[in-house]
Amino acid sequence: MSTFVLVPGAWLGAWAWDVVAADLRRRGHDVRPVTLTGLAERAGEATPETNLTSHIDDVVSVFEIGDLRDVILVGHSYGGAVITGVAHRIPERIARLVYVAGVVLPDGLSLFDLIGPEAQAGMEAGAAAAGDPFRLPVIGRAELDLYYGAHGLEDGLFEVLATQGTPHPIGTYRERLSLGNPAAETIDRTYIRAAADAWSSITPDTPGWAYTEIDTGHWPMFTKPLELAAFLDASPVIAR
Repeated sequence: MSTFVLVPGAWLGAWAWDVVAADLRRRGHDVRPVTLTGLAERAGEATPETNLTSHIDDVVSVFEIGDLRDVILVGHSYGGAVITGVAHRIPERIARLVYVAGVVLPDGLSLFDLIGPEAQAGMEAGAAAAGDPFRLPVIGRAELDLYYGAHGLEDGLFEVLATQGTPHPIGTYRERLSLGNPAAETIDRTYIRAAADAWSSITPDTPGWAYTEIDTGHWPMFTKPLELAAFLDASPVIAR
């Protein structure tokens, strides 16, 4: 049995992992999906100060409250930035990092630095137009189709995202990630790429990474949850 901590991407809460978590539990694992500050049932906790550190703190607290060790820490999309920060805080508690179509954010950069000033300006304008400049509105159909290719979120699944998703605290995209714990670099790490994504910072020949692909779009917990659970159950470890 393994212990999994599952960190969702932007706009999502622990609910996004429901099917994946249920299948991993069926396989005998202890599974802890996380809802981050300002999202889903914690939406009322959002403040203008909610940032990437807030979300790293959330996940560290899950480890500390549960006295969790030898954990497989999984981050989807934006959650990749979160798990990287967690790894540099408590590397001794983590057995493996798994990035599911995840952001791999370098030291000293923010999400906005990574996506560039034009995209940042567009997202900030969208937040202002929605009447809440401190939160990014849930992605709409037009943006989804424009940026995520064959994402696989047909009408029913898109409706789930649109109705259950929560505007995302913009400070998490503005804050630059501060790393610096060399022990984190010794943790085994796996990248699960969604094959329909246009680009990935990790490729099959990236040194220090195990790599695999799942034949679906950017939200495999919705489009292929059982396949994703199987990938997580069997995610490879590489020698370091």
